[in-house]
Order: sequence, then structure tokens, then C-alpha cells
Amino acid sequence: MAQSTPLRALCVSFILLLLTCAGCVGGSRHGDGDVDPDADKDLTSAGDVDNDTPLDLITDFNSDTPLPDGVECLEGMARCAADNMSIEVCTRNGVFGANIACPNGCSAGKCLTEASPGSCPLAFDLSLGTAVSGNTKDAALSSHVWSADCTAAYGDATTGPELWYSLDVPYTTAVEVTLNPLSATYFGVYLRGNCSDTKTEVARACDGNLSVSTPTVIPTILAKGQYYLAVDDFAEAGNGTGAFDLRVDEVITPTCHGQVPGLLDLSSGMATAVGNTASGSSGTRWQTYDCPFNLDTVGNEMIYAFALREPRQVRVTAVATAPDTSKLGLYMRTDCEERYSQTQCAYDDGTGRDASFTATLAPGAYYLFVDDLASTQDEPQEFELLVEVL
Repeated sequence: MAQSTPLRALCVSFILLLLTCAGCVGGSRHGDGDVDPDADKDLTSAGDVDNDTPLDLITDFNSDTPLPDGVECLEGMARCAADNMSIEVCTRNGVFGANIACPNGCSAGKCLTEASPGSCPLAFDLSLGTAVSGNTKDAALSSHVWSADCTAAYGDATTGPELWYSLDVPYTTAVEVTLNPLSATYFGVYLRGNCSDTKTEVARACDGNLSVSTPTVIPTILAKGQYYLAVDDFAEAGNGTGAFDLRVDEVITPTCHGQVPGLLDLSSGMATAVGNTASGSSGTRWQTYDCPFNLDTVGNEMIYAFALREPRQVRVTAVATAPDTSKLGLYMRTDCEERYSQTQCAYDDGTGRDASFTATLAPGAYYLFVDDLASTQDEPQEFELLVEVL
């Protein structure tokens, strides 16, 4: 019996050692002896998920998942980006940061393997003069991308699904886009030169209505090329999805200040025109305070129009040819009828300086006015007009 005492003491020491080591499992110790329960979750170390991350290792983001304080997400979580064309992956520091492009769109935090009919990559065909019918409930995605001008003006964004249509325009022409709602749905409509690039937006209708058979009409001038038109809805904020008819018609260029603007086709990179202000009308004049000239163009003007389907730098030059000493005014507007839409102006003083300006322009229609300074200061003149895409 006396020999069993050392053995008993050895067993007790071994048990105490096991209990002590058990406290080390699952976390690291701090100086005060407390255990950090999250030490095995590397949420604070640097590092991002790169584009080679296998998609089957990424889980859908669930907003109901409990997260530690100060952590936006857990590593491996993913969510669709705002435009639903990429996924945002949670990095090891607990925030969404890395992006993986989804060419066919994103749904439930995963890239789609195929494009859906009516989506941006697989837009439906639309021809000039032919109506099509659609329903936004049939759209597979919502890109949540809405014109900044519209959002600023109305405060809402089209968060519902949209259908995309592809339109080929064979030459520069005036058109009317008409959306006829068949459901009491608040629709938005926007037209782009590139469906995935908001900077190519040519025209839009921000204030669709809820009235069945009350159409939304967008008049504009389109340059030669391919366009993409989206019919979007405002989800529950605008009565949800709905049916519609859509068409784009070529129309006669509307009159402006008593004349029909001459259309300039810039598809080759430049366009020229020859005219005489004596053949024009005296219906408008430039905004004098926007121009560095203490003169007023109260004589006859000739009006021209051109369009761009993407942002471009453009140079416009007007030269008086007969008499070549004639004074000449040149100015540009985004709305033919509205003086206050003037964006540029230039002046040929009759001493050899051409009226010319260069500007970087957004997509859309522009109107050029070649104007004279009335008989008290000058006389009508023949001129040459040159528009160049730089």
C-alpha cells in the first residue's frame, strides 16, 4: 500500500495536465489568460479573393447569417454586384471587395452559365417601323442601372427587371421611340449605343405613366449604327412588372424655327455642308452672354443637325466664302428650339479668322446654327460648314 502513493500522485498530475491543455484548443491565449474564440477565423488578415477562385467554393450571401461585430461578411460568401453583371466576393478581412465578372449576368450570388433571352448579351431584335410586344415579368435579370439624370430628378431607380432590344439604324435619321403600356405599370425607357455602358446613353424617358394605353414617346435623331433599348420597371414601387408594345419609327425631321434642319452623317468621321444665310429664316439667335462677343445674330440662320452614339470629341468650323470678308456667327444647342440649351459658340470676324470650336460631347443629338449679324452690321453670306470627329 505504501508503494501506491507515488503512482496515485503521478496519475493526478497527468489528469491536471490534460485539463490544462484542453483550454488551449480552439483559440490562442492573450496576456490576461482569456481565450479568443475567433482565433481560428482569419477575418483580420490581409488578402483578397482573385478571379481564379472556383465558383463552386463561393456560397450565396445570406443577410440572416449572424456575423461578428464589425464584419460585413464571412470568407467564402458572395453576392451579385449592383449591376448583376459580376459577383462580389468576401475577402479575408471581412468585407466584400473582390469582383468576378459574369458576362451572362449574375443571380443568387453565382455567375450564370448562359445568357438569358432579352438580357443585355442576348437582346431581342427590333427593326425600324415594326412593333414588338413584351412583358418585364419575362426578364431574367435586373441590372438596377438607371439614368443618372432620371434618378436625380425623380429620386427613384428602376429596380425591377428589364428587357433589352437591339436596333440597327442604317443612316442618320430622325426617329420616335414609342412605348405603349398594356398594364398599369410605371415603365422607364432608355436607349444606348452599348447596352452595358451607361456612358453611351442617347435618350431616355424618366417619367413613364401608370395609365394603360397612354404611350411614352421619345423623339430624337440617331446616327448610323447599332443601338440597344431597354424597357424597365420600378418593381413594387411602380406596380411591379407589366406588358407593353414597343416600336421605333423613322419620321420626318421636325421643323425648327421655320425650317427643317439639314442632317449631317458623321459615320465616315466628317461631314460638310454648303449654304447661304439668305435662304434661311430669322427665327432665333445665339445667347450673347454665353459668347465672348458683344454682337447679336439677329439676321437669317441656317440650321443643321448631327448625332453621336458614343462620347466623342468633335470640331465644328464655319467659313464665310462669299463675301469672304463677311461676319459669321456659329453656335450649337442640344435642343433646337431652346436658346438656353446652347453649349458652344464661335465668331468669324471677317478678317480671316474662321468660326470654330472643339468640344467633347456626350451621345445624343446636336443642332448647329450658322447665323449672320443682320443688315445693319453685315449682310447674308455663302458659307462652308465642316464637322469632324477627332
